[in-house]
Amino acid sequence: MGRAAQRLNLAQSALSKQIQDLEREVGSPLFERLPRGIALSEAGRVFLTHARETLARADLGLRAVRSAAAGESGSLRIGTPDWGDRTQQVASAARRFRAERPSAALHFDSTPWTLHLDALRERRIDVGFGLSAHAGDFGEDIAAELLAAEPARSAVLPGSHPLARQESVSLDELRELPFVYFERSLFPPLYDAATSALRDAGYRPTKTLLALPSFAAAAQVVASGGGWTYVVDSVAALPPPGTVVRRISNVMRDLAFFALSRRDDPNLLIPTFIECLRGARDVQSSGAT
Repeated sequence: MGRAAQRLNLAQSALSKQIQDLEREVGSPLFERLPRGIALSEAGRVFLTHARETLARADLGLRAVRSAAAGESGSLRIGTPDWGDRTQQVASAARRFRAERPSAALHFDSTPWTLHLDALRERRIDVGFGLSAHAGDFGEDIAAELLAAEPARSAVLPGSHPLARQESVSLDELRELPFVYFERSLFPPLYDAATSALRDAGYRPTKTLLALPSFAAAAQVVASGGGWTYVVDSVAALPPPGTVVRRISNVMRDLAFFALSRRDDPNLLIPTFIECLRGARDVQSSGAT
């Protein structure tokens, strides 16, 4: 008992008192007092096994907390875009992230990107994406990191439509087709930028189909011959099945692709993932060059 107290930097009487208090708490003697020292009782041997397991779990917990505090582990929930090579950029960033933070868990969320602002504010995702003209368009509570310029001068058309055979189309030619888009309430920054670009070019749709939750849903309507939709030029890298992407000759509008997160989010994995997104963008740019 004396040697144990010395190793713990305690007085022997203090250690004895702690053992007595512990025995009272568990309701059984943990040691057998012998003429030349002490030994564990049967209850003490059982308690020792569980005590060692508890200390080991506590040590693992401490390491996990320190790793998370250093931005090395934890979890990250990612929304995804659903157009063109932006899906590939996010996939490439995910591979980089997993290589750099092997202890971190990365989860993908299927929420359409037009709903990412709501998903961020409701804390269902940690990183989302958006298109707009300016970083400040998303609200003061949202941090927007510019990832790439996104010229928006293209139309998605049914592959079977006569206009699909042309290299470019005008808004006058598109007027015969219903305009397929989502409601403003879903993603106001992009809706305002897109409709103002078309309005500035003199376009007034004869028929509009709204209430579509995502670009993928709009593309399905277009592919079925239900109309056309206005998109950023990068969609041409991977047109939705059954459609073609054509340049609109009389629209000149530049948007930008942003990674979005909550300004008050302390998760240190967020800046790491955004850096991986930038790295994936740079690789794509050099490959395109």
